[in-house]
Amino acid sequence: MGTGTLAVGLIRRYGSTEPTVAQALVRLLTTVLTATPSAERWDAVEAQAGLIVAAAERDVAEPADLAIVYAEADALRRELAARRAQASRHTTG
Repeated sequence: MGTGTLAVGLIRRYGSTEPTVAQALVRLLTTVLTATPSAERWDAVEAQAGLIVAAAERDVAEPADLAIVYAEADALRRELAARRAQASRHTTG
């Protein structure tokens, strides 16, 4: 992901206490995911999303506030699973 990792990483670290920042970053990664056909980049997106969720879990003061982060991460995982399934069908079919 290169530059994307740098940009997301900086915002993730400085905004880790704010759940809406984590939510927005995961949504941004979902947009990146839908814009690239590269399975290699999908892996990078997945890794970055995991780091964002972990940082939010560590730094958000109120656990209930994590619901929006988890919902966005679930949406990303569903999109990722769909793209991987589609790619698998194309390579095996």
